Amino acid sequence: MLNNIANICMVTFNRLDFTKRSIQSIIDVTPKNTYTLSVVDNGSTDGTVEYLKELKKDGTLLNLLLLPNNIGSAKASNILWQIVDDTYFVKCDNDIIINSETWINDMITITDNISEIGAVCHNVNRWSDLKLKKYGNIEVRITPWNQFTGGCTLIPKRTKNEIGYFCEDFGIYGEVDVDYAYRINKIDKIVVSMPDMNSAHHLQKREKEPEEYIKYKKDQIKISSPIMHSNLREYDKDIKNIFKKPKVELKDVQKYIWNEQ
Repeated sequence: MLNNIANICMVTFNRLDFTKRSIQSIIDVTPKNTYTLSVVDNGSTDGTVEYLKELKKDGTLLNLLLLPNNIGSAKASNILWQIVDDTYFVKCDNDIIINSETWINDMITITDNISEIGAVCHNVNRWSDLKLKKYGNIEVRITPWNQFTGGCTLIPKRTKNEIGYFCEDFGIYGEVDVDYAYRINKIDKIVVSMPDMNSAHHLQKREKEPEEYIKYKKDQIKISSPIMHSNLREYDKDIKNIFKKPKVELKDVQKYIWNEQ
């Protein structure tokens, strides 16, 4: 193991209450010497920016980028991934609550000791049919690519070296996690979930979202789902490369990296 520091990266766009609760859950249960936390905001207008600036001032955030508009979760995540290009990249959505004090170490232990694993996630969608499997004394849940829930996912650098970054074809909201899991399978690696189904949970699965937000997500999925299926077919036929590069490079967003003046 090169180090035991996980780089937790979060994309925010409004939903201030969820963001506060998600970040606080990380702070409350995670030992300080096991992670760094970086955030990119996609142009929030509900007080999220002011809240994130305070976290950067007090040292809670390692990096903070404040973008002027919403470029989507995939592009924003890829920007952070370039900044914190280290051994362990953790994509954590701003509606995830962490419940386990050992969540970081558990994910690192799994990826370090099981070489065929391409990524490990928390089963925040509560798939109950994921089979438990033991590798020595380490237990995981084998997860089909189409049941991979990317709300809280650790991706080791060895995976990124083979398939690159998140696919940015889907626009603001889409099937980013499923696409990534499928590409992992294409390099003969597997995706797994944590054995404990209660290690983290999804706020939006437990608390009713505003109707307009629910409609927005459904509309976006209608747009992105055909793109995903087209991509998968083209990956299978070697028409489309499974290795993805980010379309937005760090030099393009340097001016949005926020530091207290």
